[in-house]
Order: sequence, then structure tokens, then C-alpha cells
Amino acid sequence: MKKIFAIIALAGFMASCGDAKKEETTETPAAETPATETPAADANTMSNMADSASKMMGNAADTANKMLNNAADAAGKAAEKVEKAAEKVEKAAEKVAH
Repeated sequence: MKKIFAIIALAGFMASCGDAKKEETTETPAAETPATETPAADANTMSNMADSASKMMGNAADTANKMLNNAADAAGKAAEKVEKAAEKVEKAAEKVAH
């Protein structure tokens, strides 16, 4: 599971970086870029990307936990049905033996 989450996080990070490159190509050339793009703005962007990746990981983990809980519930219900069926078979076997 850890590998899956790592792959999802990496894919999300790469996707967000790919979108940033597309935005850069549609903007004005570097010579005409406004002075508002500073290292602090870049750090802010990276922080936002990290937050997004963190949220994606959290959502993926929540979804995985829900799926596992649903599977466990289904398995528990199936086990109960098997147990009840086994009890019925035992009772039927006792009646036949008497």
C-alpha cells in the first residue's frame, strides 16, 4: 500500500508540475515577466503544491481505508452466513443420527 501511495503522490506532483510548465509557456517571455515573480513566490507555489499533494494522499488513504473497511464488513457477513449454514448442517446431521 505504501508503494501505491508513493506512486500516487509522485504522479500528483508531476501532474501539478506539468500544469505549471504549460502555464509558463502561455505567459509572456522572461524579459517581459513582471517583477512579482520572486523566490518567495516560488516557495509559496511549492508550498501550495506540497499541500495539494498532501491532501491527495490523505484522500487516497481515506478512500483505501473505506474500501478495506467495506471489504472487512463483507467478509464478516459472509463468515456469519457460513457459520449459520454450518450450524444448520450440524442440526440436520444430529436429527438424522437419532
